[in-house]
Amino acid sequence: MTTPYFTYQVADQDNTIAPAVRIKQGLQFYYANSLTPKPYFNTEAGPIKFFTTQYDQYFTQQDDYQYFHNMIWAHLASGEVGTGLRWPGEIFDDHALPDQMRKYQLALKNFLADNLDFSGFQPVQIGHYMEITNTSYPVIKTGITDGKQGIIFLINDERRQANGTVSGARLTVPRLAAHSTYTFEFWDSYDETGTAPTSSVSATADGQGKATINVPAFTKTQVIKFYRTATTGPITGNLVTDDLWIRAVIQTEEKGAIEAVWQKGGEDTTIRGDRVIGLG
Repeated sequence: MTTPYFTYQVADQDNTIAPAVRIKQGLQFYYANSLTPKPYFNTEAGPIKFFTTQYDQYFTQQDDYQYFHNMIWAHLASGEVGTGLRWPGEIFDDHALPDQMRKYQLALKNFLADNLDFSGFQPVQIGHYMEITNTSYPVIKTGITDGKQGIIFLINDERRQANGTVSGARLTVPRLAAHSTYTFEFWDSYDETGTAPTSSVSATADGQGKATINVPAFTKTQVIKFYRTATTGPITGNLVTDDLWIRAVIQTEEKGAIEAVWQKGGEDTTIRGDRVIGLG
């Protein structure tokens, strides 16, 4: 599926954070409501000509660079097959991306080069399930995982005030394989010369499939990729409660065997005391 993506919020010129939020929300809506989810690619996104054709005191070139940076990472960490296409480009010479935006793309390319396998990758969004603690600053959380690997994009939400550096934060990542060990790599998304993470940490998911990590200090954004390195529990299926692991394989003529993704819908107890769990 492809779509152009222009809204008043995305075109709120000097607000470089709202576009990332809207991208996250749009992809979340798509995957939650599509009956037959297909790879999603945004073919048009950016500040439209109706709002501006040149930089000024209200929308500077630096604003546009941050705007672009946040959008490409939000696309990737929300489950898109790429980073979206910036359009229109009247504000550029010959509609060509400036060097700084190309450098951000190169940093993203380096981030994806190793330790992630996208063959058969069918992720779910986890941004609204992640928890961040030990910081008073608001942090926007975007992320995807298939239980084996994933990508996370964190934004220091400075729309209301200048927050300064987010430090000492702890992030809890859900929807992982219970009792499995993961490596979490932290990358500098602004450094196109970086071909390795700035740091990394190992963490083991608990029985509920959650792992908690310390996040390095960051001022604007932090990107993270993670992947499983060892497991002691089931390697397929979904942990829907603390003691119920379920797996189903759907046999299709078109694509063969497809792993079903299970989520807990509700829970209740019968008069007799039996525990009833709704799955979907």
